[in-house]
Amino acid sequence: MIGVYMFGGILLLLIVVVVFAAIRSSVPDPGEGRQLTQVELRDVALEALRELEFDYQTGKLPEEEYQTLRAELGLAAVRAREAVERTRTPRTAEKASGSGDKVTCRVCGTEVVPEANFCAACGAPREAPA
Repeated sequence: MIGVYMFGGILLLLIVVVVFAAIRSSVPDPGEGRQLTQVELRDVALEALRELEFDYQTGKLPEEEYQTLRAELGLAAVRAREAVERTRTPRTAEKASGSGDKVTCRVCGTEVVPEANFCAACGAPREAPA
């Protein structure tokens, strides 16, 4: 009779160990994260903007906090979009211009990538070329 109890106890212990090992292996380790691609960063930034807008429209955020977060997330989205554009199209602006003229933002004075439509620092739209 004791043999049956010992066998049952060992079997129960084995089942618990196997189930625990399966659960532990299915949970991803946060330290094993990978770098997000530029497209994924852009998508994350746009989704954050959508969530922010929804939270504001439903009254979860006050006006001041919404404006601050909107500016920060908008800038992150613009930077991510410009990074995606830079990776998709080769830089030909210097070849096209011949001189490699530098373009600066009319709002903050930061140097702007020639093929960018917006300033990466402040998000202001770039003036149309004359």
